[in-house]
Amino acid sequence: MVRLYLNPKIKAFIFDVDGTLYQQSKLHKLIIIRMMKYFLTNPISAIEAIVSILSFRYALEKLRSMKSIDGLLTDKQLEIASNACFINRNKIKHHIVRWMENEPFNLLHKVKYPFSDLFLSEAKKRGYKLAVLSDYPINNKLVALGWKYFFDMELSSQDININKLKPNPDGISHVIKKFGLTPEEVIYVGDRYNIDTETAYNAGVDFIIIGNKGLFKNNKRNIRRSYFELYNALINI
Repeated sequence: MVRLYLNPKIKAFIFDVDGTLYQQSKLHKLIIIRMMKYFLTNPISAIEAIVSILSFRYALEKLRSMKSIDGLLTDKQLEIASNACFINRNKIKHHIVRWMENEPFNLLHKVKYPFSDLFLSEAKKRGYKLAVLSDYPINNKLVALGWKYFFDMELSSQDININKLKPNPDGISHVIKKFGLTPEEVIYVGDRYNIDTETAYNAGVDFIIIGNKGLFKNNKRNIRRSYFELYNALINI
């Protein structure tokens, strides 16, 4: 395993949220258990919720592939999802709020990555700027994780002043400008190799991919890293 080193010039870390600040696959398993229990008493509503969530996720990826988008991302995503599954937009929104925002709230602290608290605490203590940039609204996720006080900026691709999905670099560029830094002084931390590395490349910043250890196919230079490795790299700068 190649040891991780951090550039001494780095002054800020920008984090993706879902799958990067917590283990998304573990959260999905916990939500599925809750959904199964809900299905036993409300089968029709449960099926509608599942279809709504799948359509909502499909809509996001469809928007990501579009070169230009008219209107707000939030509205457009609901419109595409509704057209895809023939469920009323308000009903879709209701299911999304419940199953993607409210239900996970009390579960997120259970699915943090090991040593993530240690790394964030040390980075904050050493004076690094910390920001989050998510394709989905962040809402209270940082509160649920117990990390609200760690971060200097919270930004969603769906915020009015951004309104562009990754791999568009505008979100990262906005954070860099607000922090008064240069791209060379920033590292972007994500979990999806294809999207997050392209986002970082487009913004001109370095990147780290969090997740299960191992080499990526066809690219031996890029290795999935753990927060423990990040911590060790940080204290050895």
